[in-house]
Amino acid sequence: DGKVDFHMAYIYFDREDWASAKDSLSKAIEKGGLKERQLGKSWLLLGMAESESGNQRKAIVALTEAKKFKDSRSNAIQWINHLKAQAKQARINAERERLMAEEQDNNSITEQ
Repeated sequence: DGKVDFHMAYIYFDREDWASAKDSLSKAIEKGGLKERQLGKSWLLLGMAESESGNQRKAIVALTEAKKFKDSRSNAIQWINHLKAQAKQARINAERERLMAEEQDNNSITEQ
């Protein structure tokens, strides 16, 4: 069953070894044999590890799975909200940069 992988994931997580944590968590989920609380925590940690690896879409998928479990629901919702806020801020920053570049281009054209 996936209990050994589940416990190994904690070690990798503490070391911030996201790739190994994701691998162990995926194996734990796939192998099964976890208690409901462990399964929910596996999805939650997988979402967190995906986020730390820069894989926001995969993080949201895993965190959405974690929401299905009572013990993980609150933390999963908080993480999803955090990731959505980050994505929104990134879009705002990108738009601001685009507008500033456009303004600079317009200013350099009128100066010529």
